[in-house]
Amino acid sequence: MASQEVQGSRQEGEDGRFKTGIMLFIGDAPSDAPAIGGYFTDAADNVESALTGRMCVQVKKDPETLPGIWLFTAFYRAFKAYA
Repeated sequence: MASQEVQGSRQEGEDGRFKTGIMLFIGDAPSDAPAIGGYFTDAADNVESALTGRMCVQVKKDPETLPGIWLFTAFYRAFKAYA
């Protein structure tokens, strides 16, 4: 199974011209981790991209917190849109 975002886990902030954030994911194997350098999908399963898409910049793996379950903490960055 591909990793799924844990509902309500997203924390966002702003750093200059970037939006930054952390999201938690759950998966069955280490290979289910979000891809560093890849974009996340929105609620409609469309891949975010362009300047304001959330790009994964770091992943921390928490192996088998529960037997057979992998938790991933994904850190992301996105440019803020011009106002």
